[in-house]
Amino acid sequence: SRSDINSEDNIDNNSAKEFITNNVKKSSNPRLRTGLSDIYNVYKEYCESKQTLPLKRLALKELLIDMEFTEEKSKGMNINNKPGKRGYNIEINNII
Repeated sequence: SRSDINSEDNIDNNSAKEFITNNVKKSSNPRLRTGLSDIYNVYKEYCESKQTLPLKRLALKELLIDMEFTEEKSKGMNINNKPGKRGYNIEINNII
């Protein structure tokens, strides 16, 4: 039924919100950039550990924006100080 579909979406959304709230924070290094692929890969591992289905990449990106994490306009460094990286100025627990 439709109500089952909606409740599943809410569970997945809550899991994604929990991941972002507990594991993602603005970086203390303003030059650091973390790409969406890196964020998504960590998020998928998180979902596996919690046995929940991950949101699609685009849905995760929209949720990041809702939670006031936006992709930076300028390029910066990746975690290995390699220049030219695009992405978000964030750190992820246990990864970065």
